[in-house]
Amino acid sequence: MATAVSPLISAAVISRKRFPNCQSVQRLVSVLWNDWDASGIPGSGIFYNGGLPGRAVFTWLNNPEYPSGVNKPRVTIQVILFADGRIQFGYNGVAVPVGVTGISAGPGSPLSVVDFSSLGTFSFNGPATIAQQFSSFSLFDMDGSFITWTPNAAAGFDMRVVAGAVTGPRPVAAWSFRPVGRASGTLPTVRTEPEERPGKATSISLVSRAGAFYRLEASAIPDDDDASWGVVSEPIAGDGGEISIPLPDPTAAAVRVFYRIMRIEP
Repeated sequence: MATAVSPLISAAVISRKRFPNCQSVQRLVSVLWNDWDASGIPGSGIFYNGGLPGRAVFTWLNNPEYPSGVNKPRVTIQVILFADGRIQFGYNGVAVPVGVTGISAGPGSPLSVVDFSSLGTFSFNGPATIAQQFSSFSLFDMDGSFITWTPNAAAGFDMRVVAGAVTGPRPVAAWSFRPVGRASGTLPTVRTEPEERPGKATSISLVSRAGAFYRLEASAIPDDDDASWGVVSEPIAGDGGEISIPLPDPTAAAVRVFYRIMRIEP
C-alpha cells in the first residue's frame, strides 16, 4: 500500500501576515498564517496525509519565512480536519513567532480578536471570525501546545488550548542590539537570521516570558549546526517584561562573530 503522506506543494507558499478580509471573501482555517516558503530547503515541506480514518492532516515541516534560507529560523505546525467538524491546531517548534491564528465562517461573520493562551477555553455561538494577530507587539506564545475546536449545538465552536511541553532551548526571533545610552522600551526587531554586533552595541534587549530563561550564544559560522554555537552568558530569568543581556568585550574577538538568543523553558 502506498504511503498516505505526500508533499502538498514544493514551491513557495505566499500568504499574508495580517488577517485578511475573510468576513466578506471566504471561509478560513489558519493554524499560523504567514509567508512560509519550503522551496529548496532539505528536510522542509508542506505535507498532506489523507490515509487516516475520519481526518485529513496538513503539516508544515521545518518551514522558514519567505524568501527561504537554510540559516533562517523555522516552524513546524499542523492542522487536522476531522469528519465530524472538529479542528485541531498543533505547534512543535515555532522559531518565527509572528503570523495569524484563527478560523472564519466567511462572509458576514463578526470578528472577535482574542488572546488564546490567556483565555484557555471559550465558546461562541453561530458563524464568527475568531483570530489573534502575533507580531513584535505580541509574539506567538503557544509553542508545544494544541488548539482544539469542537462544534457545539449553537452552530459555533467550543475552543480549548491544551498546553504541551516544549523541550530544549528554542531560538528567540525578536530582540534588539542596544547601543550605549539607548532608552529602554524600544520595540524589539523580528530577526530571521543570526546577526553581527553593530559597532556601538553593548547589550541585547528583548521582551521576556515570565518563568523562562534566556542565554546569549555566539558563533563564527552562523548555520543550523548547533555544535558551532557557544554559550557566552549565564541564563537570565524572564519576568514578563524587558530584559537586557550584556554583550562580551568586542576586542576579545579575532574573527567575525554572530549572535543569537535562546529561550529555555523550565
